Amino acid sequence: MSPIASINVAVEGDCDRAIAARLLLDLEIEARIHVMHGAGGLDSRLPNYNAAARHATWFVLRDLDRHDCAPRLIATLLPERSPGLCLRIAVRASEAWILADRERAAAWLGVSETRLPRDPDALQDPKQELINLARHSRRRHVVGDLVPKTGSTARIGPGYVGSFVSFVARDWRPEIAARTSDSLARCLRALQKLRDPPQV
Repeated sequence: MSPIASINVAVEGDCDRAIAARLLLDLEIEARIHVMHGAGGLDSRLPNYNAAARHATWFVLRDLDRHDCAPRLIATLLPERSPGLCLRIAVRASEAWILADRERAAAWLGVSETRLPRDPDALQDPKQELINLARHSRRRHVVGDLVPKTGSTARIGPGYVGSFVSFVARDWRPEIAARTSDSLARCLRALQKLRDPPQV
């Protein structure tokens, strides 16, 4: 089989779309990315993607969230997975993959690198950890973008998505982050195998 040039992608949200786009750009794979606006919407479409993967290649990125184990979640969501579908789980959320590039994430957030977690995959709530780090930022605009306004019921700040997407596109280094995040390293290896299938 020849290396694939393009794939279909499904993700939960806009931040995940940025991550998937960056991963595939680095691998020189073109992608058509579908944003499902939440895990529920993504999960409900998985059977369709699995069926479509019999004829085309699909990459699906999902957060582990509160589930206990990534392999168990994959087995539950797709008990019979098509060979053409690659389902990868960010432990526990894609923000952990961002924090795993400690040097660049610290520069983006305007905090000391020593504040960044050394094992982001072990965080129970990587998104909240990222926001908590932003609270200590030396830069007012980072606080304003990422941290919810006082009294707001929102979980993230008004500029969170835009700032996140910009950072991923311009500064995040997946290959560096994968040295710290095992779930990201596994994702990269799976995508490389998807790109370069065994010769038959």
